[in-house]
Amino acid sequence: MFACRGPRPFFYLCTAYVLPFLFIAALLSVTLAQAQQPTKPIRRLNIRNITHDAAKVTWRSDLPLSDTQYFRSVVYPKGNPSQSDTVAGTQNAKHAGLSPSTDYIAEVRYFDTGMQQTPLHIVSTEFRTLAPPTATNTPAPAVDALEVRVTDVTSNSISLAWQPVKGMTHYGFRYFNNPRYVIGVPIPTFIGDTTETSYTFTGLKPNETYDIDVRGLITRSTYTEVGTDWRRFSVTTDGSTPTPAPGPPPLTKLNVMHKGHPNPTKYVDFKLVWDGPTHTGHYT
Repeated sequence: MFACRGPRPFFYLCTAYVLPFLFIAALLSVTLAQAQQPTKPIRRLNIRNITHDAAKVTWRSDLPLSDTQYFRSVVYPKGNPSQSDTVAGTQNAKHAGLSPSTDYIAEVRYFDTGMQQTPLHIVSTEFRTLAPPTATNTPAPAVDALEVRVTDVTSNSISLAWQPVKGMTHYGFRYFNNPRYVIGVPIPTFIGDTTETSYTFTGLKPNETYDIDVRGLITRSTYTEVGTDWRRFSVTTDGSTPTPAPGPPPLTKLNVMHKGHPNPTKYVDFKLVWDGPTHTGHYT
């Protein structure tokens, strides 16, 4: 083995010229050793991102990037190649639709042309899919049912009442009467809410059927909070004509008692007297 020994000038000469030469020689030796290894189309096959129904196959290649379009990743259940899933890729391929808790074979095949049927190089490995995930959804707490009853029906109104439900701060309601539809869904004719335990729908039509829904609400929002289920029932209004509001009775007799100048164009002082039952009101 050559060693840098001797007088100091010779040692400096050895350090400046001989050691760099030895380093370059070693680097060339490693490069030549790698060059003597055969070129492999597929290296370092790995399975990543394994779930209960999917997996990702990755690999590396010694070939130029222009040749990588001829790789095919094939995954099939162990012992059953007929149920294979084939995906083309350059350095990776994702396989979905796999069965949970199943052993699979993953193969990466290289073809020298896109039309070749027999691969020139195949590398394979095994993996197992995960078990299906366990459901973690917590069921909504049960609430008491809402009991609704119809308390009165007229030709133009429907009155409802219900018992309060624990945990409900509002009560929502709606009704449908010949509703219009949007994408097959009926739109309520009327919708509202109250904090009371009764409500009267007014301004309805005589002899019409109304489909009414009532539900309890944790908050006023009818869409984002858990409450009771809708209670649906149909009510038909009375077909009779609504009774008009009471007013003053009709007059039975009217006398004009006047005094003054007989000429009607002159000032005349007069008073009206009529017969009829006593009733508070205004008469003209």
